Amino acid sequence: MSSSGSNEMALNAGHKKAGSIPEQPGRSLHPPSVNPILSIPAELIDMIDQHLPRNSFLALRQTCKDLMQETDYHLTERVLKEKRIIFAKSSRAGLHSLANFCNHPPYANRAEKVVIALEASFLALATDSLEDERNRHPESSKLLDRQRIADLGLIMASLSALPALDTVEVVDAHASTSNTFGSPSKRLFSASEQATYTNMLHKGLVALAIGQTHLQELARLFNVPLPTLVALVQDWDNYGNARPWDPRGYSSLKSLRTLKIHADPYMLYHDYNYDFNLPELLMASAPALERLDVNGGCLVYEHETAIVPFWTVAKMMDLGPQCMRSVTLRNVRISNLCPPFGTWLGGTMRQLTLEGVAIERGARIALEMLATYPSLTSISVRAIFDVDQRSGTWPWVFGTIDEEMLLRDFFFLGARTMEEGREMWRKREIKVDDVPGSEYNRDLVGWKFEGEGVAAGVKFLAENGRRLQR
Repeated sequence: MSSSGSNEMALNAGHKKAGSIPEQPGRSLHPPSVNPILSIPAELIDMIDQHLPRNSFLALRQTCKDLMQETDYHLTERVLKEKRIIFAKSSRAGLHSLANFCNHPPYANRAEKVVIALEASFLALATDSLEDERNRHPESSKLLDRQRIADLGLIMASLSALPALDTVEVVDAHASTSNTFGSPSKRLFSASEQATYTNMLHKGLVALAIGQTHLQELARLFNVPLPTLVALVQDWDNYGNARPWDPRGYSSLKSLRTLKIHADPYMLYHDYNYDFNLPELLMASAPALERLDVNGGCLVYEHETAIVPFWTVAKMMDLGPQCMRSVTLRNVRISNLCPPFGTWLGGTMRQLTLEGVAIERGARIALEMLATYPSLTSISVRAIFDVDQRSGTWPWVFGTIDEEMLLRDFFFLGARTMEEGREMWRKREIKVDDVPGSEYNRDLVGWKFEGEGVAAGVKFLAENGRRLQR
């Protein structure tokens, strides 16, 4: 063997000893894929080789292999398992990123979690009742509603292309993300991707429609041939009947188990006209949803034609399928006839948290229903409101008479308004200076029961709960 060959082998061996990546316990590196994500063109290798000593080329080759293995591991086992995107009002780059990601099966098949960061009011309300101005969001318009409908459809079609999707989180985008992604008029897809975009839009419109008649309205609104949309409906009978929690048409998030909504409270608003609502669309398309975590807020805005109370906790109806095991609701308004109350979840519910929740049609009835849940192992209750259509929204308390008197003084005798008092209670901003002994007052700290004490605890809440009045 020549001297140069020996030196070359020795250098390569030395490189592997110093630079190779050892396997760690419990982790095996994936073999190089046929089309590796990290692919260095041959021309670039030739250029690098011209500036290297002759006996360093094999070391470079081994370095490239090791680097490809390491990046392949991180991309497939870490990065690709979670997709994070930002939806800003000034750009659709985030939606573009999600749609492109979901159209690459090697990536889409590995994604287990999607985090959507929303700029305020990006996906608040979208209604196809374009002639009805009464319930329109202040920042809304007919043109913007139409664009939001298309965006929601693209989101649902994209998420449906992730077969391993287990978790979806919708959160607020940081203020620093605003206006950082270019012009809103920029085309979502390039010309070469236009066919993909059109196909996904069609699938999205099918996912949004609540019945055959509504599908016809969407086809007319977006100038799409109705037969094109009808061809995408996989189960027409189920689609036409529109049974709750049975995915209709194309959209079906069959693997989704966890849904977290901590974003713009206007997203949770619901009226009697049909609104395109992202949280409800996600829940209606997830027949196996087990864990729901919703944090709404307080809706306060002035609109000359809007029929919305000045102060109201974000309203949310129809919480999900009948298999949910864990429900956390904060700062939402809900009817006592809807889940998690009633008999829908009595056989599956394990954990329930209610904080800052306004209950319509009587909080006592809702708590009496919870007392019948045999599988409940943990319940936490704080800052409950009783909503009466005639007399308004009132705090609901469970403590002693002395504790109730202190809270009554706080809500009705101070300089603050009732709305300010309710906000302080909801946000845990009441201090000892406001209510003496507040650190021990269970109506302020919260009531929590676990294990064998749940049944007795829920019974106590149902029997002792009462409206705080003047």
